[in-house]
Amino acid sequence: MGPSMEGFIPWASSGSALRLGSDHCWGVFAVYTDQTHSAFRSSHQRGRGFTLIESLVAAAILAGIMLAVTAAVTAAQQNALEAQKRIAAALAAEELMSRLCGFAHADLPICHGYREEVGEMVDGSGQPLPASHAMIGREVEVVPRSETLPIPAIRVDGVEIRVIAFDNTNRVIADVARFVPDPNP
Repeated sequence: MGPSMEGFIPWASSGSALRLGSDHCWGVFAVYTDQTHSAFRSSHQRGRGFTLIESLVAAAILAGIMLAVTAAVTAAQQNALEAQKRIAAALAAEELMSRLCGFAHADLPICHGYREEVGEMVDGSGQPLPASHAMIGREVEVVPRSETLPIPAIRVDGVEIRVIAFDNTNRVIADVARFVPDPNP
């Protein structure tokens, strides 16, 4: 005679273990109620997704990375703008210096104090300089000066021409200086 199903309760409402069989113990099985099943399911689900804290930490890390990248891009843009400004200032100063070097020596002192404000620079024909120079102004200084050559100790009179390029805060960005000897000593 085989084992009977005595003591078997198919759907128990308690969380107790049930014994199968009357004469022989075949095994002990836990009976899951709705409450224990939902607890098992929620602990099992926890392993499959992210908790709110994990999501907030991930969002904070992502925000920190985005902030660092944004700061790096902004710094790179500022450096590029500063480099562009320096190049434009050097070109503007050299352009004016080349025009001044073409003047007669006697006319150079009257150029002292010549100033073109930021955004108002013009070329030799009176045309405005390109938009890339719009953030630069320039000024001319002409100062009489003498230089003595070391061998054979010859003194040369002339003027020093200085072209100073500046920005809208009057910060000097480029400074070009040349000594122009007097052709009629």
